[in-house]
Amino acid sequence: PADRYQPDVEKGWKRFQFQMDSERGMYDTDAEEAKNTQIRRLPLSGYQLLSVAASIILLLIAGIWWWNTASPAMVEIATAENEKQLIWLPDSSQVWLNENSKLSYAADFDEHHRVVQLMGEAFFEVREAEGRRFTIFSEGAKTEVIGTSFNLSAYPNEPVKVQVVSGKVAFSPAGEDDAVFLEAGMQAVMQGRNFLEEKAPIDDPNFRAWQNQQILFSNTRLQEVIVLLEDIYDQRIELSHPDLANCRYTATFE
Repeated sequence: PADRYQPDVEKGWKRFQFQMDSERGMYDTDAEEAKNTQIRRLPLSGYQLLSVAASIILLLIAGIWWWNTASPAMVEIATAENEKQLIWLPDSSQVWLNENSKLSYAADFDEHHRVVQLMGEAFFEVREAEGRRFTIFSEGAKTEVIGTSFNLSAYPNEPVKVQVVSGKVAFSPAGEDDAVFLEAGMQAVMQGRNFLEEKAPIDDPNFRAWQNQQILFSNTRLQEVIVLLEDIYDQRIELSHPDLANCRYTATFE
């Protein structure tokens, strides 16, 4: 480390705890080792070049054959506009898929290395399985859990947001292990590889209204009420007078 290096002890300890909760590590150090490896190149003769070219062609043919025969098929579930769907994964975890979303995973879903991909929004209830991690890749973000429930929103060209209801979540850019650790009642927001919000209390009491069909208003401006109702019911709402937008409203609906 540099002379001025100061370790983040709290983040390091949380990362260590999270890894200890898991049966196996998921981080690949091969790329870093390869980056630090120096290669000394020697000139090749014409015969050697021909041999190399032949080897490459054989590898390409073998790779294409392997891809067509050994690559696992994918299961994809997609929802259309105004459509929601409850999905049971092979490990008994549940996923509520919001509209205009897609969830995909390998047909031979590995319960020892549980990985899914999400485009859109979903609410996850992940079954704890002897400490084996569950990983979601979504729009450049990686969300890792063991057994927990949380909402994950990852629509294209929008920030990725995770909101934790129970348990613990590790949230980081895909391909990195420097994660933000979130517990129940906390959220984080990422765009690209940058955090817009690393760790904050969930600020929207209705963030999972689309999934649990419950709406809560507590001294809420009527303008904010209208925005939520328009989104949930896909209807345009207009006020008869602009001043009504600042009225406060309190109610709970199923």
